[in-house]
Amino acid sequence: MKLSFLLLSLPWLSHASPLQRRATSATSAISPSSTGWICDATKCSGSSCSANVKRDDRPLAKILAERHLDSPKDIDSQSKYFIYDMIQEDKTAQKLDWETVQVDAVSIDGKFGSKDERAYVAGLTGCTGIIIVSEKGFWMTHLMEPGFMGGGAVNEERWQQRILDVLQQDNAPLGSRFKRPSNLAGPGGILNAAAKVRIFVSTPEGNGQLLYKERVDKVVELLGNVFSGVEVTKRGYKKPDNDKEFEEFEKLSNGKMMVEYSPDQLDEMYESRNPKKAIWRVWLEDEMYEHTW
Repeated sequence: MKLSFLLLSLPWLSHASPLQRRATSATSAISPSSTGWICDATKCSGSSCSANVKRDDRPLAKILAERHLDSPKDIDSQSKYFIYDMIQEDKTAQKLDWETVQVDAVSIDGKFGSKDERAYVAGLTGCTGIIIVSEKGFWMTHLMEPGFMGGGAVNEERWQQRILDVLQQDNAPLGSRFKRPSNLAGPGGILNAAAKVRIFVSTPEGNGQLLYKERVDKVVELLGNVFSGVEVTKRGYKKPDNDKEFEEFEKLSNGKMMVEYSPDQLDEMYESRNPKKAIWRVWLEDEMYEHTW
């Protein structure tokens, strides 16, 4: 898979190109009470529209055929469409399918090897998404919004049984589609500390701050002691205010996260490096982060 991650201060990471813009949610905040939109299986949905959107000058088929991830400067002009484009064009990409009323926490994971990889989650319109990535692989989860909201017995029960219990128990009754990331962090695991792990969180914001900060912090804490000291990037995004905006977001990178990997990142002349260099990138909507090794 191809990946882009936030590089804060670790020497093995370098932040994405300065051309990358701060995502919409940083400047278009909403208040928790300004929208009736709640992200759960009855409201949210993955990106399924087939509208015409802006494309890279080169055919996407050529981009996807390359054993290489385009650099930020190559895709800056269409970063607001990038994840949507990839979802539409790359039929081999692994999708995190969370649309179910049975559980609130769903996860997928994958190992990096000799082939390009891509995985994504779409339909974040109030829910929280997390990607944990390393030089060996990735883990991704989608957590429904109601439990984070609190404010009543039903939501508090969802928070405890469908989120907290699932994060803390391997055999939680409502954890049938969730793998605890700590189980992937043992010796030789894809999320072992030796593989240089990073954590990325995408969660709704309003009035310039995360809507559910305390509960998001609790979730990160419960990912496991094995991730203690791992740098965590938390990025707020804008929820849609109405059906029209929801439909617009479907055709953009809004409400989406993606992880990409290539074992052979080409140089600026599109030639293999000697020795070869691998790369992962993480996309949080239209904001991109990467690490090469």
